[in-house]
Amino acid sequence: MRDHQIQWNCIRKLNRLRGLDQLIATIGFGVAPTIQSIKPSSLLTLNSRQNLLDLWMENQDDIADFFGLQVFCLREGTSSSTFLFYKEENLKSHLQRNDIRQILTSKGYTGDLNSQLEKLKENYIKEFPHEIGLFLGIPSEDVRGFVLNGGKNYLLNGYWKVYNDVNYAIQIFQEYDDARVHTLDTILSYIS
Repeated sequence: MRDHQIQWNCIRKLNRLRGLDQLIATIGFGVAPTIQSIKPSSLLTLNSRQNLLDLWMENQDDIADFFGLQVFCLREGTSSSTFLFYKEENLKSHLQRNDIRQILTSKGYTGDLNSQLEKLKENYIKEFPHEIGLFLGIPSEDVRGFVLNGGKNYLLNGYWKVYNDVNYAIQIFQEYDDARVHTLDTILSYIS
């Protein structure tokens, strides 16, 4: 996995920006693996710090179109809101995998993508649903492992807690890091 210094350098670059530039770069950095179709969806919380939530509410359609993403609000608050960013066809296809479909069906997720997202929102408001990991592209074995082990006894902790295939996870973590650095650099080259 990449050194954490790369992540800190990206965060420093983000913190130097202001206004709409900061919002676009923050979203691009946060959901880069989804933008690049490495990940079926990404979860991002925007808060009122530096007016990012208000800027998002004013510009969400344009920003989502800019990145080629759909956005679903999972939790709306006065000082922060949490959104699921996704590409519809990628997420639909991912959720149709047999292992994922079986788990989600057993938890009451039925119908089309919108129905499943509404169910996820309902569960997210009550308490953090572990099945959200399936929407985010976390391998089903690792979601099961997390639940069975109560978040302990993992083999590796990175973008998620790994209970099964460490080599696969290391490869994906690297792809996520690369996507984030590349996306942020691309955005910064346009707004600088």
